Amino acid sequence: MHILKYCSVSDAEITDGSEVLFKSNEKDLKPFLKEFYKSEKLEYPKFYKMDAQCKLAFIAAEVLFRNIGREQYQNEEIALVFANSESTLATDMSYWESTKNIASPALFVYTLPNILMGEIAIRNKIKGENYFFVSENFDAQLLHQQTEMVFQNTATKLVVVGWVNYESETNYSAKLFLISKSEVGLFPFTIDNINNLNK
Repeated sequence: MHILKYCSVSDAEITDGSEVLFKSNEKDLKPFLKEFYKSEKLEYPKFYKMDAQCKLAFIAAEVLFRNIGREQYQNEEIALVFANSESTLATDMSYWESTKNIASPALFVYTLPNILMGEIAIRNKIKGENYFFVSENFDAQLLHQQTEMVFQNTATKLVVVGWVNYESETNYSAKLFLISKSEVGLFPFTIDNINNLNK
């Protein structure tokens, strides 16, 4: 297993591998992501309806899937293994507040953390396995073990491994890794390499 590509979104900065792709003076997440979305001329109207955590994951996935030769993989050959520490707590609280008047169905949709994988899967036509874990901290061992199991037990050839965590407009991060079953790539997919790239 090898890491083919990785990217991150944090502190108003988007990186593609080790290269800074986009940096903003806007410190709040939603306007920062909107600025990037517009600058890249992305076209996905549903983006505007997503909660902040989904937008974070969506933008990271847009960067990750650039120039990877996506067409060489069948939709069923790509899997998703994600985790975070907050689940959907911020949206849960907003939804709870909305129930004091009229509960918002638009918010309710985003009260399950796996919805962010659904948004990525729909956008990128992914139909493979998908798993979402809630872990107290970034856990490279968990992500590595689950990815290894997916490769061993399914016909998966590519796994998007991700940590997407949203606590507030100024406290958020997304780290995505594209993992191939092959022996060719940027780095071997090891726990040490995951931790090193997560710094």
